[in-house]
Amino acid sequence: MKFAQALVLVLAVACSGSSLESTGELLVYRSIHYGLSGQYPQTIYRRLSSVLDSLDAQPAEVAGVALDSFLFCLGDSRETLDSYTRPDQWDSLVLLPHRVLRPNTALWYKKKILSRNGTWLAISSDDGAQVFLGTEQLQAGPGGLFMIYAGKDSVDLVIRVLNNAMAGGLKGVKLVDVKAHDEFFTARAINVRLKQKLKKISAQGAPAEMLESTLSSLGSSHAPSAEAKQVLSCPWFLIPPYLVDKGDRVVVRWECQACVSAKIHLDLESTTHTYKVPGNQGFFEYELPRSVLSYKVCLDDRVCTEQLTLKMTEKDTFSFSAWADSQGGWPVFREVNRLMNAENISFSVGVGDLVGQGDNDTEWRALLDAIYPYGAQKIYYLMAGNHDYDGYYDDLVSRNYQRFAGRNDTLPYFSWNYGNAAFIALDPNRSFPISIKQDREQSRWLSQVIHSKQWEDATWRFIFVHQPPYSQGWPGYHGDEVIREVIDPLVHKGVVDFVVSGHTHDYEHLLKRSGDFTTDLLIIGGAGGSLEPLENSDYPEMDTIVNQHHYVTFTIEGNTCRMTAKNLKGEIMHEFKRKKRL
Repeated sequence: MKFAQALVLVLAVACSGSSLESTGELLVYRSIHYGLSGQYPQTIYRRLSSVLDSLDAQPAEVAGVALDSFLFCLGDSRETLDSYTRPDQWDSLVLLPHRVLRPNTALWYKKKILSRNGTWLAISSDDGAQVFLGTEQLQAGPGGLFMIYAGKDSVDLVIRVLNNAMAGGLKGVKLVDVKAHDEFFTARAINVRLKQKLKKISAQGAPAEMLESTLSSLGSSHAPSAEAKQVLSCPWFLIPPYLVDKGDRVVVRWECQACVSAKIHLDLESTTHTYKVPGNQGFFEYELPRSVLSYKVCLDDRVCTEQLTLKMTEKDTFSFSAWADSQGGWPVFREVNRLMNAENISFSVGVGDLVGQGDNDTEWRALLDAIYPYGAQKIYYLMAGNHDYDGYYDDLVSRNYQRFAGRNDTLPYFSWNYGNAAFIALDPNRSFPISIKQDREQSRWLSQVIHSKQWEDATWRFIFVHQPPYSQGWPGYHGDEVIREVIDPLVHKGVVDFVVSGHTHDYEHLLKRSGDFTTDLLIIGGAGGSLEPLENSDYPEMDTIVNQHHYVTFTIEGNTCRMTAKNLKGEIMHEFKRKKRL
């Protein structure tokens, strides 16, 4: 346990009902890396360690009866999300976890089970699953579990895994008692929130006896005490403030726990204002005026952020960063975020697979916590990848992406302009198998943007799409043909300068030429997820492959654009410069 990373809530101050600033104690919202200040006795450190270790010791998953073997067969290549025929023949018997390298393919599994009323089916798959009990298709319940309502002696359990990843399949299936399920998730939810709170509220200069009192109230047993649960009654940020560009306006969002009201304090060019912000089930959103210079957010006039200075002034010369596949690797992503923001970027682009399991609220909160405070001061353009749709394979609408990261309520694809550059973010994951051409609404929209005056007049033009058109970094994977069908014609017409993707967890670069025009194709999938094996596919032959965690920055100065890829040591892995004749 690194105590510099453990942040403590002092209940005597935070729950006192008085303003934090008026107590004389500096108690402000911080990210995890700010750490403790002051010197405290080692006995208190040991007790803090005991509390946090006990929370870490909570079981990772609910107990149940695991099903370890299934009959298996590959789906037909013509299958779509809603169009399929259940197999008559089964190819083999497989043991779980099971994965095969079959991107954009349905994978079928079958097993005869004894089922009883009042049982959950907990299914872990890559990417998503549709579940059938006998002839009936089950609908996913809370947490992505499936309830067995009808008790039968013996019935066929059929699972259709929709693999939009490279390698995918059925990772695990468990039969879970309803009572055990409810008790587990209630206890885990309390402990998750308690641990987050311990790490999120910093007490600087607090006397040792206050820390001692706090730790005594928390206890160190696996089940949180009644006193420990009272921690959750104090207002705090489930998600700290972050900015969202909605096209015609910029809003700041946040989510709070146990707060009655929220206020935003604005520092404008010539004055200051304070506004009460209405919330919806703990979620808040406020449109920032263009003249705002800085702001802070307060919950119940008791817990406040630091003053957050905005860094959104549009410039002719500017830099921005891009990254992909943070995918639950939060320690790596926090370091990526710190390094790229040390470079004075104007905005940042996350190119999909932002989280590892799209229907998991906790992962989205961890992502948005990891970008704080930078995401509260500049725009993060967040795109959906295939894993951001996990848990939403009934209709392929990623509600958590829309709720936490989306620019609007419906469309996960969008465009924007900055300086002399134009940007398009595509999403091929709204259909199975993945496609843009088959998504007629998105295809028409793409054509309109490509032929728009804003795109044609831009000096530099970028397309971001999670799945790459070409890739060599995963053995047996060559990029996605359906992406090539969209990108290659644009490259040949000379209407796009950079195509930036993720999906493959490495750095790759390929330069494509069409007459005098060049397009750089980049894969930047190294922001947190586990890296690909060192072995590469036999084709296509990429110009550069580097198997390290990383991020990239683009610096635009008029008709010159410089791209730099850096690893976690801040070392340059690859860089190049492009110049245009205007």
